[in-house]
Amino acid sequence: MINALCRNEAKFYLIGISLLAQAVRSKRQQARPVCIPDQFMTRALFSPTDAQRQLVSQLTAFGAGPADICPLVSGTRGRPVSVRTLRRHFAKELAEGELRANSLVAQTLYRKALAGDTISMLFWLKCRAGWKETAQAVELTGANGGPVRVQSMSDAELEAIVAGARSHARRSRHRRG
Repeated sequence: MINALCRNEAKFYLIGISLLAQAVRSKRQQARPVCIPDQFMTRALFSPTDAQRQLVSQLTAFGAGPADICPLVSGTRGRPVSVRTLRRHFAKELAEGELRANSLVAQTLYRKALAGDTISMLFWLKCRAGWKETAQAVELTGANGGPVRVQSMSDAELEAIVAGARSHARRSRHRRG
């Protein structure tokens, strides 16, 4: 009798699973997208103007990145363009903007250096010709090139040395004056 009950429960379980699978299949079939004609889904194409091209070129020359430029370039609906759209339509301006600005600054620096502007000459030589200012090494040595002798002293001894230096400075100023 127990075996018969177990078999009946197993049958009901299997029937429930098959009904559930049929329900899932029917839901999938209902969820398939319906084709909508292209005339309802068209998107207006972006076409950049000359003013926008000049703006992107200038902002790139000033060091602005694409994410900073996007809010300043409006699309066909008046909204800012995406970074992807900016890169697609303004690739040349993004690539050449910084290079053009650097070349103009370099030309101006070169002209000033040739005209005799000392600061421009030094800057050019340091950046382009590899010149550099090297610090002169100062070595501290003791008597006859030996090590520096360090000695400790009391506050009273140090104050006596400072007082002697001050009186010497006053006397030398008094003699000059």
